[in-house]
Amino acid sequence: MPDVLPDGLDSFVDTVVPLLREKCIFRQAYTSSTLREHFGLAHPAASVAASRLVA
Repeated sequence: MPDVLPDGLDSFVDTVVPLLREKCIFRQAYTSSTLREHFGLAHPAASVAASRLVA
């Protein structure tokens, strides 16, 4: 299977991300535990299957 990322991407990330972190431009860690929370989205209503498990 051929590579889908350009050559040098790992090197670029290993060099640039630490510099951005030093300047507080790139996050050190995620502030939430899920992508939904990261974007501030509400949790969906319980599904029908989940409500059947409770009943």
